[in-house]
Order: sequence, then C-alpha cells, then structure tokens
Amino acid sequence: MLVNFAPFLNSGSLPLMPTLPADHAPQSRQNDRETFSWRRTRFALFAIALFFAAFARAEGFKEIRAKAEQNDAEAQNSLGALYKDGLQGVTQDYAKAIQWFHKAAEQGNARAQYNIGLMCEGGQGMTQDYAAAEKWYRKAAEQGHVEAQNNLGVLYKDARGVAQNHEEAYKWLLKAAEQGDAMAQCNLGGMYLRGQGVPQDDITAGMWIYLCAAGLEHDDSPDYFALLAAGNVLKKRLTDQQIEEAMQLAREWEKNIRKNDGADTGAQ
Repeated sequence: MLVNFAPFLNSGSLPLMPTLPADHAPQSRQNDRETFSWRRTRFALFAIALFFAAFARAEGFKEIRAKAEQNDAEAQNSLGALYKDGLQGVTQDYAKAIQWFHKAAEQGNARAQYNIGLMCEGGQGMTQDYAAAEKWYRKAAEQGHVEAQNNLGVLYKDARGVAQNHEEAYKWLLKAAEQGDAMAQCNLGGMYLRGQGVPQDDITAGMWIYLCAAGLEHDDSPDYFALLAAGNVLKKRLTDQQIEEAMQLAREWEKNIRKNDGADTGAQ
C-alpha cells in the first residue's frame, strides 16, 4: 500500500572548542602548525586529483569524439548526450547535441532516436514540436526502447501533437509496462482507473499502480506525486479485500515475469 511521507531535517550548531589553559599555549601553537601543514598537503593532493580527473575527462571526450567521427553510432549518441547535458567538462550545446544524435539516429540507433524525441518534445535547441517527437519516439519504440514506448503512449493518451487515441496509447504503454517500466505501469493504471481505451477496472488499476510504486523511486518528482494521488483515489474506492486482490495480482504478475526471465536466460 502507498504511504505518504514528509521529509524532515534536524538542524544544529557545532560545539565551540574549549579555551586551552595558558600553560598549554605552546603545545597548541605546535598543533596549529602541524594542522596547517596537513591541510596544505591535503589541498595540494586535492588539486592534483582534480587535475588528473579533468585530464581523464578530456581524454575520454577525445576518445568518444574520435569514435563518433569514425561513424560509430553508440559513440555519436554518447557525444550527443555530453553536449545535451553539459557533462564531463563539455560546454552544453543543444545544436551539437542534435547534430550527433541525428548521425546516430540515421543509423538506426534507438537511444539516439529517443533522445531526439526528448529534445523535440522539450523544445531544447529548437521550437517545441510534438509531431517530430512522435516520429522519433515511434522509431525507437518499434525497436523496443522502453522509455520511448512510454512517451509515445503518453502523447496519444494526452493528445500532444497527435489526435487522441486511447487504443494506440494503451498499446504502447502496455509494451513498456510489460518490460517493467514504472512510469508506464502508473500511466496504464491511470487508464484503467478512468476507463480510457479499456473497461474501467479499479482492481486492475490497483495492480498496475502497486507495481509502479514498487519500481518508482520515492522523491519529490511530479511522477511520484501523481502516483500518490492515484493511490489515494484507489484507497477511497476499494475495500481492504479489493486492495489485497490487486496486490495479489501484482505479485502473480511479478512471479510470471521472473519465471519468463529465467526461461529466457536458460534458453540462451
């Protein structure tokens, strides 16, 4: 069952160091000199560590870029990600990110296709374009990219740049949910809760939302608060017996997934 929680912090102050007696002053000055010397040594070591870390990042960037320039699709996607998020000391540059994502996407790289979809949907380095996002999410989703499947389903569920189509939304959300994607499971639960494209079914909604709660990190994200809201709606609608039935369905679903995963592993 879902549990509401609130963050808590305890604040306090550091105790003041006691004043040493006068006859301990020489020893105190000696300790101060030793402490200062040690701090200076630590600072020097820290500066050296920073230098080598920066050097390693630069070398890593050069290696990725060299592979990308040799038409390595994975490296092109990785280079695009560095530019998109400004990682490893790389200056954030959406134009360069899109350039490298496109090079990888045109080779059929699903992660790059998904990343372009994200940038189109978010309007990063371009005018927000849901139709273009749908195009790139679909390319990645058809290759089994789970986040792309969820995002594509949401576009159809919420009519973002496409005509609302609950059946199409359900199809893609189910594909992602069956791969264990927590947000797709939550979105699917919402569709059952409201009867969008499927018969309204609170117990099945509860199953998917329970699975989502088990897989979604507890944080301050809108996704988590949406999950709490859906859970609170269900708690008002369902009896304790129905909640237990939903949880049992979720446990059976997880058991079947583990069984299938084991069978797949054994067949390899």
